[in-house]
Amino acid sequence: MKRDDPARIQAWLKTVLVSRGDLAGKLTTAASAHGLALAEVVAGGYGASAERRLDVYAAGYVLRLVACLQEQYPALTAFMGEAMFAVFAKAYVVTHPPDSWRLEHLGRRFPEFLRETRPRQADAAGETFYALPAEIARFEWAKSQALTAPGFEGAAVGVVPGLGPLGYLGEACSVELPDCLRLETLRYDVPTFLAAFGADPKTPLPAARQTHLAVSRVDYRLTVLEVADWAHAFLVACRGGGSVQEAVAASSQATGQKASAIQAYLMLWLPTAIQFGLLRLR
Repeated sequence: MKRDDPARIQAWLKTVLVSRGDLAGKLTTAASAHGLALAEVVAGGYGASAERRLDVYAAGYVLRLVACLQEQYPALTAFMGEAMFAVFAKAYVVTHPPDSWRLEHLGRRFPEFLRETRPRQADAAGETFYALPAEIARFEWAKSQALTAPGFEGAAVGVVPGLGPLGYLGEACSVELPDCLRLETLRYDVPTFLAAFGADPKTPLPAARQTHLAVSRVDYRLTVLEVADWAHAFLVACRGGGSVQEAVAASSQATGQKASAIQAYLMLWLPTAIQFGLLRLR
């Protein structure tokens, strides 16, 4: 059993764990890549051969990662069922092995993986059934990121002192977004569907409807707000900094709505946006 090259052994073991195929195929791949045979790395004994010991470890490794993904995507697990979720999760782990020691990063590419690997259906019902898992995953990942990224906790987020109602739109007023804010545009109203599905698993699949979501956090509590297209464009524009007026102009250009109309909408919407932790005014 080799002990003189830990980095090489670690690379060999990673190849065995994340390569596709049965154990024999994995060992062939690892031997070709790193020049190490099983007997040089894993000792037998205690009533189990080296092959059996490695097989148990490899299976356990994947199952632990699948369990982590289930924790990150509980609504998706409930929708797909544990068995079907595990099939896609195992394929994902092999396709995109962990590249960070922090397990909260594990599911970062899972929504895109589901989108890329979904079957294609011609009829609307089949399209929704196969497209919905990726949409649910995007929503759940946005929520997990909103819970862990820095927010506005402990900071004043209200109206800039001295500004009246019209002061929201003053030239000197700028908008700051929290790092925890996540903006998602989904093909379905996923939050409404998940709420209904949680109460009744026989809930019909939703009809396609473009849904703009702003996911954030207030006092360490998650907030989810559906926003209009102009508000979504406004928030996207605010990511680049600048004044409220500049974000209004960008939203107007993106949506085709008049800037004066967006200014009027803002008079009513900004207090809600502040309350939900989507932004603060400076």
